[in-house]
Order: sequence, then C-alpha cells, then structure tokens
Amino acid sequence: MKFPIYRPRRLRRNAMLRDLVRETALSPKDFIYPLFVCPGKDRADPVSSMPGVAQLSVDRVVKECREVQALGIPGVILFGIPEHKDPLGSEAYSESGVVQKAVREIKEKVPGLLVVTDVCLCEYTDHGHCGVVKGGEVDNDSTLDLLAKEALSHALSGADIIAPSDMMDGRVGAIRKILDESGFKDVAYITGSYGLGENVVGGTINPDEWYVHKPALKAGHKPIIYSHLGEKQQRMVYTDAARGKGTENIPVPAEEREKFCINDEEVLQLADWASIIEEHYSQEAGYYKPMDMEWAKDGESGDMFIVQARPETVHSRREAGVIRRQVLETLQKYDVLVLPTSGKGAQPLEDDPPITSK
Repeated sequence: MKFPIYRPRRLRRNAMLRDLVRETALSPKDFIYPLFVCPGKDRADPVSSMPGVAQLSVDRVVKECREVQALGIPGVILFGIPEHKDPLGSEAYSESGVVQKAVREIKEKVPGLLVVTDVCLCEYTDHGHCGVVKGGEVDNDSTLDLLAKEALSHALSGADIIAPSDMMDGRVGAIRKILDESGFKDVAYITGSYGLGENVVGGTINPDEWYVHKPALKAGHKPIIYSHLGEKQQRMVYTDAARGKGTENIPVPAEEREKFCINDEEVLQLADWASIIEEHYSQEAGYYKPMDMEWAKDGESGDMFIVQARPETVHSRREAGVIRRQVLETLQKYDVLVLPTSGKGAQPLEDDPPITSK
C-alpha cells in the first residue's frame, strides 16, 4: 500500500494515538539497578568517574534497595569489591564474601526484589585477570571450576539470576551443570558483558580516551579526532608480591600524573595494532567484528603491548552523526578531502567513504 492511501502520520498526530499504537514504552519495571558492594559498615565511597554513584557497604545497599523497590524498579544487579585479593580470587566464592552477604540481607529485608549477581574474577584477583594465571597465561579450563563455585555460592545465598561477565570458553555449561546438580534448576542464567569496567569497581583509576579515525590512519593522515586524559588519582602497585599479598591502589602526586600518559605516537601505534587484530577476526568471522583490546606499557623500557583481545563488549563510541561531524571538521583542518557517498545518512566510522589528499 502506497501514498496517498497509506498515511502513517494519521497514527502520529496526537499523544493519545501515539500512546495507543506505540510498540515500545519504557517504565521503571524495564530496568535493573546496578549496585557496587564493598566491605565495612555505613560506607559510601564515591566513584569519581560517575557522579552520583558510590561503592556501598551491605547495610547501605539494603537501604538503597528499599528505595529502588519503592520506585517500581523490579531488581538490582550486584558487583563486588573484596576486602582482600589473591591469585585465585577466593573472596569471589567465599560464603562470607560481600556479594553473598548482600544477597542474604536483601532477600531477608527487601522481599520481592529480584537479585542478579555478576560472576567474574577480575575484581577479586590480585593480577586483575578474569581467570587463573599459570606460566604468564590465563588458564581457561581451571578457571571454569572457580566461576562455577562463585555462581553456586551466589545461588546458595539466594540470588535469582546469575549473570557472568567473564570471557572464559565453556563457562555457560560449567555454571549450568553445577547449578542443576546442586538443586538450583530454577535459577536463571544470563550471559552478558557490562560497560561498567574496573574504573567503577576499582575507584578513581580513570582512563584516558582517544578517538582514532581508522580510514585516515590507513591513508597516512592525522587520524586522532578526539582525546581526553583521565585524572590518574590512583595507580595499582604490587605490594610484597613475593609473599603473595597482591596489589593495592595508591595515590599519585599531581606532579607525577603526566608520567602515566602515552603520547600521540604511541596512541597511533596501538590503533594500528588494533586495526590489524580487528581485520583478522573480521575476515575470520566473515563480517565486521569490532574488538575490545587491553594494552599495557612497560614503565621502565617504555615498550607497548597488546595483552588481551576479545569481541567488543563496550560501545564507547559517541552517536555516529556526532563523530562524523568531528571527523569532517578535523580532516578539513588538515587539508584532507572526504569523498561523499550518495544516498546514505550517518554511517559508522568503519564504513566511511574513502579519503584522498586534496
């Protein structure tokens, strides 16, 4: 059916009609509220990178849950910040862990609220990986047992939904198996990755951020279109590593914070490596496959490393039209011509038209 017989504006001409025919309507019941649980009592440690968000002790979490329920939000998801870290992330599956305590308290004092728990080891291990490290490598298979133990400990505490955010192969089957064998066949299991990151659960370790235009990088033009340097209020250091005491976050004096920056040349080196890795996995998959990559810099030699690559879990890019506008302004500034494509609106950056010199 075509115009003039088909006139969809008829159904959009006033609020009553729009309310009647709309396909999607968001309300508080469609959301899950994230909470970050820390040790102690009456604690609310602000997360500087997310104003209004804080790491809360269990008593504060319960108070927050009452307010969440009163607002009509049906559930919460809990992320834990342990008191101690070790190579195996043992507090993740401890009966006395902060998440386990929080689940029990919420279930007792805020009945009717759905409780989801994040399952991962990265915040509980002293090395920061989401798996067991052996010989300098993450041991996928031995990690599965620990993730399963963590999931079971959450279910035993009363969690309604288990939501792992690790990246171990086979963890779906391992977790489902232990839940079923332990009598928790009705505990739901959701796989997912969360763009909340260690700078939330870890406090004020704020990241630097760059946007690099990949076509411009390949064409040899200046591709950095946006950058923002984090505050670097803290840094992670090893303490008595030989005795297995793990890591801690220590304050960084203002005069030293620039030492933890990487320069534009190093950013472009990382971007080049990232593009190579992304192209490899995209060719292997047969479609464009954005990758989430972690990098490190040796504080003494200055050498750069890619330490982990996995399918993208955080869409940190801004809305496509905003980025395109920044790209055009930046490329024009450096006397670079962007050839237009007809009949297309704003496209993701990887699909942008070819670039040539004026």
